[in-house]
Formats: sequence, structure tokens, C-alpha cells
Amino acid sequence: MKPLTVVRSLTAGLVGIIAFGTVAGAVSLPAWWRDRDPAGDRASLAAAPVSRYVWPTYGYFTQEFRSSFNPSHSGIDIAGSVGTPIIAAADGVVTYAGFVRSGYNYGLGNMVEVRHADGTLARYAHNSRLLVREGQSVYQGQAIALMGNTGNSTGPHLHFELQQVGGGFLDPLQYLPPLSQPVRVGSQIPRQVQPVAEPPVTAQRDPRRSALPIGRRAGLYRWPTQSRQIVGGYVTAMERPHFGLDIAGTLYSPVQAAAAGEVTFAGDRGVLRNVLEIRHADDSTTVYANNHQLRVRVGQRVRQGDTIATLGNLDPYQPPHLHFEIRAANGQPLNPYILLPR
Repeated sequence: MKPLTVVRSLTAGLVGIIAFGTVAGAVSLPAWWRDRDPAGDRASLAAAPVSRYVWPTYGYFTQEFRSSFNPSHSGIDIAGSVGTPIIAAADGVVTYAGFVRSGYNYGLGNMVEVRHADGTLARYAHNSRLLVREGQSVYQGQAIALMGNTGNSTGPHLHFELQQVGGGFLDPLQYLPPLSQPVRVGSQIPRQVQPVAEPPVTAQRDPRRSALPIGRRAGLYRWPTQSRQIVGGYVTAMERPHFGLDIAGTLYSPVQAAAAGEVTFAGDRGVLRNVLEIRHADDSTTVYANNHQLRVRVGQRVRQGDTIATLGNLDPYQPPHLHFEIRAANGQPLNPYILLPR
């Protein structure tokens, strides 16, 4: 696959217009985290506005979605001080937590991405510190990060996005609960929900908050190559989708089945060359592309770890690598990175 060259535009926008205090150097957990009262936290969560989402932080609204100032701005910005808590706007599973160094999301700094059961993704960018890890289930109101000024940013703020999986970006203001006054640039966003470090005990027994299907597949797959060096990440943005991982490796090294199953396709498929597809017991499918030579045929049963191909170099823009995808039974792409063992 070609390298992801599309990058984010500067998201800070109007942050520099409003002055905020910043905390220099390393950020320690604030007093609200150290001295919190769990019972009080749960009461605050129960009193949250009735909405699918809650406001992810508080401060001053500094840039809107797709504004005339920045038509490519794919979220909203809320500015505050370094260390201001960032909370999950809805229940979900963390699909990315780290510093974005390349790809379409480049420029978002320390970012958390959360996938929700309703088929949306939320991104929380420019954080100073992350409080969650990839693959972790989070609950509405849970503290997931601290506000920062990392990446392409002109001041401490949260850049918050909502996106349909495999589709376009959504205006977060259309999904967040309304405030007492219309939200405009310069509006103050009050604290809506007291952050919680852990979900209420009752929520763990709530069937509406059961594990997402993506969590149930964790542990089923193994890395298909000897190398774990990722040169192309999983990106769901409509502008430049990339529904798999590009894993660099040594030319002609073995490509192995990530899980046991039956080979259902062997050949070229669209822009992908020398492709193998394997269907597994849960009806998920793994896809292996950019191979040099295929070692199995359609209809053949393979075991986890069997050599099914040799790694190729069909893309002149990248080093030898395997393009690897995992798709659910309905064909929906899943992020391989959170399903592969660490």
C-alpha cells in the first residue's frame, strides 16, 4: 500500500486568541484524581445529561466544525489549562492510544480513539497524558486523558472528533447535549460530569454495556509475520481509508496464518495483489496481501502458524511488507492492532 501522505491541518485555530494558564514540564495527576470520592463520582455520573454522548471536557469553545476560518477542521476545539481532565463521551473500546507519528491523523499529538457500539468513533487529541490503553473498555464519564498541547497545536486544548466507522466526520455539536446558551466561539463550556476512574459497579451488570464484538475476538489471532514493525496503520477516515496494517519484514520471509481456518480466496483483488483470504471458526476473515508467492490453494484447511505465503515487495513506495486485514463476519473491517497479542 502507498504511504499515507495526507496529514491534518493545524487544529488549534483560535486557541491563541484566549489566554490560558499552562503547567510547564511533567504533568502530575490533579487533586480531583488523587482525592476523589468514588461515591460522589457515581452520583455525578448518574446526574449526567440524558444524551448518547456527554461533553468530553470543559473550558472555552475556540473552533467549530468545518468553520469558514478552517473548512477542513474535522472536529471542535475546547481550550483550557494543561491537566484539565478529558472524559469519554460515550461507552466504547479504545482502538488507539498513543502519539500519532504518521498517517492521516498526523499532527493530533497524544491521541485517544474510542469506538462505540453505535458505529461511531471519537478522537480526543493533543493530550498531555493518556490514562487508558488500546483494547481497554471505557465508560461514559471515565477519565481517559489530561488536556495538553502536543502535536500541531498553538495552545492547550482538546480537539474532539466524531466519525462514522468507514464514513464521514460528524459535527459533534449535533450530538452533544445542548447548553443553556447557544455554543459559539468564545462560549464557556461548564463541567457537565465529574470524571470517574472506574465505572459504577452496577454498570458492569448492565447488558447494554456488554463487551463489544471486537473485544470478544482478542486472543484469537497471532502476528502473521516474524516482524512487528508497522509501516502503515489502520485508518478509517473517509478521505484516506486504510483498513489494515502494513507490516514490514524481510523479503521472501514466511507469512503465517493468524488463526486456523479455510482458504476462501487466492489471487488479485482490486488494488491488492497476490491476496489470500482465510475464513475462521467465528466467520471472521483475515486478508494477506502483497505476497511474493502463495503456498496454499482455495479450499485448503490451515492451522494457526502454518506458512501460507512468502512476503513480497509489490509496492515500490514501501519496503517489503505484508498488508494484513481482519474483517468481521459481516465484512466490517476491524483494527488488527488491538486484536493481535503484545
